[in-house]
Amino acid sequence: MTANNRSLINCIPVMLAIFFIMASSGCTTSPAQDVLKGNISFDEQNVSFSNATAYVTIEDVSIADSPSIVVEEQIISGLSVNGTSNTFQYALSTSKLEEGKTYSLSVHIDVDGDGNVSQADYITTQNYPLTLASKTLDVVVQKVSEDGTVAKVFTEEQNGTSSNLKIGELVTVRLEENPTTGYSWNMSFTDGLKVVKDEYISSAQAGVVGAGGVHEWTIQASNAGQYNVSGIYKRPWENITGNENTFNMKLNVNP
Repeated sequence: MTANNRSLINCIPVMLAIFFIMASSGCTTSPAQDVLKGNISFDEQNVSFSNATAYVTIEDVSIADSPSIVVEEQIISGLSVNGTSNTFQYALSTSKLEEGKTYSLSVHIDVDGDGNVSQADYITTQNYPLTLASKTLDVVVQKVSEDGTVAKVFTEEQNGTSSNLKIGELVTVRLEENPTTGYSWNMSFTDGLKVVKDEYISSAQAGVVGAGGVHEWTIQASNAGQYNVSGIYKRPWENITGNENTFNMKLNVNP
């Protein structure tokens, strides 16, 4: 065996080792999975339940007036909530989503464990659209009332919109407020709207100074018609400049 042949044989293990390292760290690694993450929070204070199951789903809603199709689902078991300002997280794969289709995210927290949307459960009532590029999406759930319906709650997200209601239906307007700064909401309601409840709910823990909260107005219309709810966020002693935060919403009340 010549010196050149021995040199070639000695190089073979080194070449194989280099090839193995390149194969292990190169294009053979599968790409990271696309994931949608976010927080799920509640639209009311002092939420309390134990051992519930949350169903978080991505649904294909591309075809109007047709049932949605569940594309991806995460089931979170043993969920317990006790206290104020509770949130929890979800994570869903978006690898099955397709270009050109319309998707939305929905949540059902099954508190009583019967698998159906029923009294005491929590569900999403707003539309939460998402696309293939979506990476984060936070949602809010509302409690199903005793008659199996979901009480309507309007927040800053509904500013500038309108809603259809039934005569006698109770709805709540909920706006963030921090009276410790001197600012408060000055609300106006069209004649015919009855304010059933006017309440400020602080989110501060005991001993915490300067924390804000939410102000809630529960209203009801006894007659059909078109009504307006409006508000301006300012200090009572200040003049209106036009730069204040405002809230305006139209309510169409039907028999």
